[in-house]
Amino acid sequence: MPHRPASPSPARRALGLAAALAVALAGFTAAATPARADAKDVAKVVVGLGALYMIGRALDNGHRRDHRPPPVYQPRPQPYPPHYRPPVVEPRPPVHHRGPSLPGQCEIRVGGGHPVYYNAHCLNQRGYDRRDLPQNCLRTLRLRDGDRLVYDGSCVANAGGYRRHR
Repeated sequence: MPHRPASPSPARRALGLAAALAVALAGFTAAATPARADAKDVAKVVVGLGALYMIGRALDNGHRRDHRPPPVYQPRPQPYPPHYRPPVVEPRPPVHHRGPSLPGQCEIRVGGGHPVYYNAHCLNQRGYDRRDLPQNCLRTLRLRDGDRLVYDGSCVANAGGYRRHR
């Protein structure tokens, strides 16, 4: 729908005033002379009205306020294509440590708790066979009361699948 201003533009006012003056002047001159119109007079009136119409249109086109093209409907962008379904994210199952846990009674902590070692004799008494434990993790640990055969806790966890008792 075209935009229409609330009041007529100055060009339309001037055109209306000119048309009113032409009609009034024609009325006064027609009253003073006898009414006779030949083809030339009718042609002059038609040409004059056409000229006034063309001038009015030219003035009206030159003074339009809105020079923007009409708005074009743009659909809102969709976050996903219509056929796309976002993947359903399921929670992961809890992580269970593999292998049996090593007993806490056999732990030997050196230097404030790290690294952790396991006494080989203690593990053997609790049913852990030396053949089942990784032999490359077996170490000799020097303590105040003598040397002990121990298993390195991180090595046993990585190589043998055992975990620390909590």
